Amino acid sequence: MGGGFFRLPTGEYLNEDELQDAELEEAVAEGDTAEADTFDGTVYAFSFPALVKTGAPFPIKVGKATGDVDKRVEVQRKGSATFENPVILGRWQVKRVGAVESAIHKVLQSRGKWRENAPGTEWFDTTIEEIQSIVTFIGSFEQA
Repeated sequence: MGGGFFRLPTGEYLNEDELQDAELEEAVAEGDTAEADTFDGTVYAFSFPALVKTGAPFPIKVGKATGDVDKRVEVQRKGSATFENPVILGRWQVKRVGAVESAIHKVLQSRGKWRENAPGTEWFDTTIEEIQSIVTFIGSFEQA
């Protein structure tokens, strides 16, 4: 585009969902959370089979997608240090996906659940039930 501005490749490199996610990530990286918060999308939780526990907290990644969750998780899996395929534990359609994801992260951080030394970001020692309860709580304010 010139003048130090560049356009993300489209067509065979990025589909529309990936482009939306890339734009959302770029907006957040640049500190424009107001733009990111306006997107409707999906908050999701995933982990890897070797980490999943029953009845106890285990490492869970909580993220957001404005497009296809399965594709988004697959992109993140490629950057992980595991050969396992991830297991998507939950998906929640929300308005203002950036704000909802951030609220979930903040609640879990305030409860001391954030995995500071995880290989990646947005990992928490939690349960799917705890995440579900936070999403339900946040959703009660959106409907009010």
